[in-house]
Amino acid sequence: MAELRRGEILRYLGCRGEADAATLSLIESCVAELDRTARPRYRARRFPVVRGADLFIADMEIASHSLKSALKDCAWTYLFTATLGEDVDLLLRRYSALSVSRAAVMQAAAAAYIEAYCDEACRLLSEDVSPEGLSLRPRFSPGYGDLPLSLQRNILAILDAQRSLGITLTGGLLLLPTKSVTAFIGLSRDASCAASGCAACCKTDCAYRKE
Repeated sequence: MAELRRGEILRYLGCRGEADAATLSLIESCVAELDRTARPRYRARRFPVVRGADLFIADMEIASHSLKSALKDCAWTYLFTATLGEDVDLLLRRYSALSVSRAAVMQAAAAAYIEAYCDEACRLLSEDVSPEGLSLRPRFSPGYGDLPLSLQRNILAILDAQRSLGITLTGGLLLLPTKSVTAFIGLSRDASCAASGCAACCKTDCAYRKE
């Protein structure tokens, strides 16, 4: 898996400046436990991007200016989902009852862990399409900009994610296991990246926004 950057864990924790030795030691302990517990898996399928007044992808009609921008000049997109597995959720629930400090660090470490795993999955997908002269755009998930969270239901159904990966959706549109991701990943012949993630999201007051 791609290297899990400790700076990302500290960002999720809201740390500014240098962390103390106790915090760094706790981070290392949590990362080691996640390495033993997580069962990361992903699934991706490639679909053409059809443009009209809205976008048409895999029988979905999507009215989103943000997604249009993220998929600019892309003839194809991957529908993508990934998860760390239900055992990580059990770990998080256990520590929420046993230790507030360890629970907070474990939450932050798991959030960084799923992002690092998604980065690695995208590297593998990029290798698959590079012989076609295609490059991957950054992941763009439901909830970014004006892309509705409700699209997660469609993505999971199209990818058969409940059967293949055990990913489901709550009535409140939260993914289970909680350390799971859905996204669109555009394929372009332009190797330069479009704005994505925090750069494309209009929620500027988010506590986890990258500077």
